[in-house]
Amino acid sequence: MSPIEALSVRPLTRAAVTAPTAPKALAPAPAPARDTLTTTTAPATHRDGELAARDGQPIGYRTTEPAGAPKAIVVMQQGTYGKPAFFDGMGEALAGKGIKSYAVGSRVETTDPSIHAADLQKVVALARKEHPGVPVTVMGVSLGAAIVLNWSAVHNTDKLPVVAMSPVVAPGYLGLGDLLRIGGGLFSGRVAKKRVHSPMSAGRPLTTNPQSPEFKLPDAKSMTVPARLFDDVAKMTAEVAWKGRTMTGPLYVAMAGDDKVATNWSTRGFMKLVNSKDETLRTFPGLSHDLSQEWHDPTFVGAIGDWVLRHK
Repeated sequence: MSPIEALSVRPLTRAAVTAPTAPKALAPAPAPARDTLTTTTAPATHRDGELAARDGQPIGYRTTEPAGAPKAIVVMQQGTYGKPAFFDGMGEALAGKGIKSYAVGSRVETTDPSIHAADLQKVVALARKEHPGVPVTVMGVSLGAAIVLNWSAVHNTDKLPVVAMSPVVAPGYLGLGDLLRIGGGLFSGRVAKKRVHSPMSAGRPLTTNPQSPEFKLPDAKSMTVPARLFDDVAKMTAEVAWKGRTMTGPLYVAMAGDDKVATNWSTRGFMKLVNSKDETLRTFPGLSHDLSQEWHDPTFVGAIGDWVLRHK
């Protein structure tokens, strides 16, 4: 079953027959469950592209296109794995609602955190140029959520809606030695290149979705990352904290109830520094850290899709 088919509305049910001679009556169709994304278009198609970054390196992106003219655009910033194609499942689910997506790869090798927001701004500008007048929402997951929040603080002068999924404000799985290494990385580039010892998600899958390509990666439970990624997040979130009073645009923060990477208490506290006039914080029980891969859950995907369409 495809991600689109898995999110379809339940079929009609037949009422019970109380007498053998009574005709079978078709009960009224139940109302769609709240926050459920229903398929309204044919299967989506994908297109890959590249842009030149300010440092001359390529910015890879991948679009997922609905069958008809898009009702809204989502620019999706990926996290640590950084592969735009990892967003295909979520993109196809959103395309079922008429939403086109641009998935942006993360350049995790960069040593300049401002590069991330600058790359994202290039793709946002491309999406707006290709679809003038179509509303754009900017979305990110994990490291990508920190990038999106930082982008909003620096570049989002038009107050475009932002969706931050599982932002890693304070990681919850690192040991003391890792925290010391991350602290040292703020002052030493040599230390920042060293990898933390603790595996992401404490050795558990980063997604509960068995159909996700990330679920099947052999190193998904044992992957470690360089200390400088956390240093980059610290620098980006510090800039968000400094400029948070100016971030007044619509904001949706999605948190995973079974997140072993980020700490939801720190996310809730941090978001108090952001001065959004239209802010939603919601926890989705039972889901894992990489919410961009939880497209098999109709409640989660429906909530995201409905919010995007409400902010057209």
